[in-house]
Amino acid sequence: MEQQVKEELNIDLKMTQNVSLNSVNDGSCSNSASQVYITFEDLPQNSQFVYELIDEVNEQNKQKVFDIKGELGNSNNWKAQFTAIDQLRALNKFRSEDFITKVFPKTFDFVIALIDSIRSNLSKNALLLVKEIFLVNKLSALEPEAVPIILRKLFDKAISDKMFLKQEAKNAILQMEKNDEALFDCNLGGLSELCFDKNASICELACQSLHNIIIQNKHNIDKLSVDAYNNLIATLSKCLEGKRALLKKLAKEMCQAIHQQKGDNAFSSLSQPEQQQIIQAISQPKNDSKPSFRDFLAQKKKDQI
Repeated sequence: MEQQVKEELNIDLKMTQNVSLNSVNDGSCSNSASQVYITFEDLPQNSQFVYELIDEVNEQNKQKVFDIKGELGNSNNWKAQFTAIDQLRALNKFRSEDFITKVFPKTFDFVIALIDSIRSNLSKNALLLVKEIFLVNKLSALEPEAVPIILRKLFDKAISDKMFLKQEAKNAILQMEKNDEALFDCNLGGLSELCFDKNASICELACQSLHNIIIQNKHNIDKLSVDAYNNLIATLSKCLEGKRALLKKLAKEMCQAIHQQKGDNAFSSLSQPEQQQIIQAISQPKNDSKPSFRDFLAQKKKDQI
């Protein structure tokens, strides 16, 4: 019976290597062939790694986690690293509780490092893993200190020169925004910090992501802790004070949404001048019309009279 199970597992693993999936040429090596990426739907349930943890999490399985760590950190064998990421992806899909509580904390540093790998195929596969973590798990299941680190890496890759990495990072960010617990203290804190990044593109992407979450979850804004809410309001106030037009626009819309839910006390944690600034901003009527050049000349002539 044991021999039969092993044979079935070996057959399954061989089959997964031949699945026709999304392919991309890894430009990091002139001799590399097109790399095959397993889609989330086609991740194999009966890989040896997943199979062992389905039965029981014991000392032997803990050792298996360390083996995976060794493969993830084996910079001399990128194929082993790639396979190890696939094993983590399968475990995340089929044994999410074991993965998020026992495995990911021990492999977190390796995954984060592989997102920055000079081998684009490793970077993309690590981004796929992060996206699927957001798909399967609630954000609160992650360790709080891990969330800002993940966000930092995602937004760095979202402005990558390599289009397919940029798109994969944006897909992961979009999945994060759709998470049932996107309105999570650590998540909003990480995004708020990125709104003031030195890179203007990251600032705008982070503020847009924060805007998407607030607008989609405005009815649940009261679920934020006091500290997280006050930090959010301070972030929006700072965005309104800044010079970036997009950030000011997005901050205004978020303030309007929050004011609709919480009323006049929505911004009470701010100083009086800051409160007045926000109230003035959200009270301004929307004016989409822009003066034409003819209007400009007419106004200039009028001013000279």
